[in-house]
Amino acid sequence: MTDNLKLNATRIKMIALILMAIDHIHQMFVPFGAPTWMTWFGRPVFPLFLFCSAEAFHFTRDRKKYLWRLLIASWAMTLLTFITQFALPNPEIVLINNAFTTFFIAGLYMQA
Repeated sequence: MTDNLKLNATRIKMIALILMAIDHIHQMFVPFGAPTWMTWFGRPVFPLFLFCSAEAFHFTRDRKKYLWRLLIASWAMTLLTFITQFALPNPEIVLINNAFTTFFIAGLYMQA
């Protein structure tokens, strides 16, 4: 197998990113008739990202720094979600996606 066809962490993240975008398009446009099958693409996204996060935690040189970055990302995502919901209020759309908090907690468990 050539190096171009190998599935590495970057390629896994890119696949998950594309699938996540399709799922989020559905989530944002379901009130306007987005088809339900679009959510099927989003089902493997979180496990793929969690796998990549666990692998990164295992291979990082500084686990405390890695956990700190996850915590900062979690706080930033929470703040961005709050600002977005305040700036673009829509009672039919609820933003609750913050995987960074879960990655941070998983990292704490792995550290323990």
